Amino acid sequence: MSKSLFVTLSQAVKLLQEGELVLIPTETVYGVAALASNEHAIAKLYSSKARPGLKPISWLVPSSYNIVRFCPGAPEIVLAAAEKLHITVIVNVNGNDGEVTRTQGFRIPDHPVALELLRAVNKPIAVSSANIAGFEPAKTAADALMAFGGEIPVLDGGTSHIGLSSTVVDFTSGTPVVLREGRVTLDEILALYPDENPQPETGEAEEISAESKESETAETPDSELTDIAEDSDPESEPEDEITHWLNLAIAAAKRDERVRLRDKLQSSGLLSPVIAQIFEGE
Repeated sequence: MSKSLFVTLSQAVKLLQEGELVLIPTETVYGVAALASNEHAIAKLYSSKARPGLKPISWLVPSSYNIVRFCPGAPEIVLAAAEKLHITVIVNVNGNDGEVTRTQGFRIPDHPVALELLRAVNKPIAVSSANIAGFEPAKTAADALMAFGGEIPVLDGGTSHIGLSSTVVDFTSGTPVVLREGRVTLDEILALYPDENPQPETGEAEEISAESKESETAETPDSELTDIAEDSDPESEPEDEITHWLNLAIAAAKRDERVRLRDKLQSSGLLSPVIAQIFEGE
């Protein structure tokens, strides 16, 4: 199956099933997606983002039923938070003997195209924000294409209307620990508890991902956290000389990617006046 820049939902399903990557929309930001059960596809996802292989990626699922399949003992409060607030929940995953084997982040997106895709694939999809590590996540299909130089096809679902990452909460200890603040507040999470609210905690990962301020998803099958610890704030630490030149090299590479993408869009007859203005603005 030949890849085109913009794909239909059925084409996106086929590509994912074949182990390919697809850029997909969510209400938060666009994400780069791979079938969670396909190790080769997951490896390509990490490579595409220049993302360290030990940093976890959460899974998108269409309903809480899919969370229960992997976490039979998931508390009702976790399922309610996932379904009603669309936050990323980190839960314990049990093995066949009932013992906890690992933790995993799950999120149920609140986006019609993403949900339709998930139901069609009928398997969890590992998704990370559509950006190279260190760059701002994409909120439109055109931005997502540009971020990866037109090398990964995109399923266009319009503009991500939130434009901010999901709140990430670790429920593995019984007490909710906020690992990343998003649009959903701690008060909204605590309001789901029917009786006395547990004492909340706010945790900080060693790093903050690009998605932690702008962007879903959230993630390998052996994750302990989720897509929260990817990229440091460039203003939070002094930049040494090596970092300075590395940033310049990355910026130059991105300019080359934009040129390649512009040429590819033009040769495909897809360089509309609006998209052309984006490139001229660069």
